[in-house]
Amino acid sequence: MGTLKEQRVEIITPADAWDMLQHNRAGRSIRQSHVEYLANEMKSGNWQLTHQGIAIDEKGNIIDGQHRLSAIIMADRSVALFVARNVPARRYQFIDCGIKRSIGDTLHISSRDAASCLMIMSVVRRSGKPAPTDLAVLEQAFRPQFSLLNASGVALWGSAPIRAGAALIMRQYNGSAAEGIATFHNDLILHNVRQLPSAGEALLKAETLLRSLLRGAGAGRREVCLRAMYAFDPKNKDIRRMNFAQPLEDKYDQLARSTIIQILNDA
Repeated sequence: MGTLKEQRVEIITPADAWDMLQHNRAGRSIRQSHVEYLANEMKSGNWQLTHQGIAIDEKGNIIDGQHRLSAIIMADRSVALFVARNVPARRYQFIDCGIKRSIGDTLHISSRDAASCLMIMSVVRRSGKPAPTDLAVLEQAFRPQFSLLNASGVALWGSAPIRAGAALIMRQYNGSAAEGIATFHNDLILHNVRQLPSAGEALLKAETLLRSLLRGAGAGRREVCLRAMYAFDPKNKDIRRMNFAQPLEDKYDQLARSTIIQILNDA
């Protein structure tokens, strides 16, 4: 097995990145959402030097690092990267073929909490990939709520939008009121029907419509989250049906947004 003799840290300027990409002929297609995510990390100062960098084969083709180079151009920042030159082209097939790290792996949290954080973040970020630093801030802020929302299940009632809705509305209450929301959520997942308030029965009656929303795109999942906020709010405990004929009032969308933005701004 050969070694990489021409590997070192280099400061890659936007002009360098542009030149490298102009001479590239062998790379993969570019995922714009990932480029935007990396560029935001660079501009915000969150970018860190790691072993992952740029790999260039004997003919000058980029066989790894196109997204990083594209992000440098988009961010208009000079960035330190490991650069390996004259890498045998045949090694391309072995690059990025391992198991992708999940958000939970990156943040060292459970996959369930990671899914809930992603759902919460999607309320304010409708497209693109959220920064791990923002998700870490949300996980720390919602840790008390997540610890109480501890019943697990599958499909609709155990889904991230339902749990995220409960966590978001719990942030608005203290003490027994917040604990009551958690009990409502857990009883819903465990199907303790006799313990549910009227709002819980309303959710169960709307199960078919909520499932159809959950199968949809991001907008459908966000609506399930906001509907859950509405149902879990103690002020609405006596409702007997979920009215899908009219759009959900902006109150819960604005409440969720202001809560998330304040958490991120205070970090």
